[in-house]
Amino acid sequence: RHFIVQATICGSKKTRDDVTSQKITLQLLHLITFCLLANISDSYDDLLFAIILLCYFYECY
Repeated sequence: RHFIVQATICGSKKTRDDVTSQKITLQLLHLITFCLLANISDSYDDLLFAIILLCYFYECY
């Protein structure tokens, strides 16, 4: 794991006693679906968020 992620997790507090579970990995199909939904909504905010999400996705991979 990346050291920044570990430092963030170690520095944070849990608010509930629930067991932590790993989320589903963001995949290209999720991004395509999100972009299609953002395009249908006719909201520039949704489209901008989709573009930012895509930029971060491709920056990480």
